[in-house]
Amino acid sequence: PTCYGLSAADKHEAWKAFFKRLLGRRKEPTMAYQDEFARAKRAAGAKMAFYVHLAVYLLVNALLIAINLLTSAGHLWFQWPLLGWGIGVLVHALVTFVLPKGAGMKRRMIEREMRRSALKKS
Repeated sequence: PTCYGLSAADKHEAWKAFFKRLLGRRKEPTMAYQDEFARAKRAAGAKMAFYVHLAVYLLVNALLIAINLLTSAGHLWFQWPLLGWGIGVLVHALVTFVLPKGAGMKRRMIEREMRRSALKKS
């Protein structure tokens, strides 16, 4: 018995080839992909941490400015925590956005240490 001109064996082979092509497209992640994914995940995490830091800085300092102006407008002190913490936010921004190439240096140092460790074991 045939359906659309195909025997049962031919239909079975056609379905088998279809699923083989379908599943063959799904490749297991390579080590390079996993490394790149881990690096991208760390970079995204670092950027999110910076944005949280910046948001907290802005909210807390807005509150400090309001407290200062409402309680002792004659003596302005809010600029000192604004300045000190602002330096910290600036350094955080530099480390996160300007100096991410340092991660490449760190990776090279790790690889060097792994090679040294492998040489010591042999």
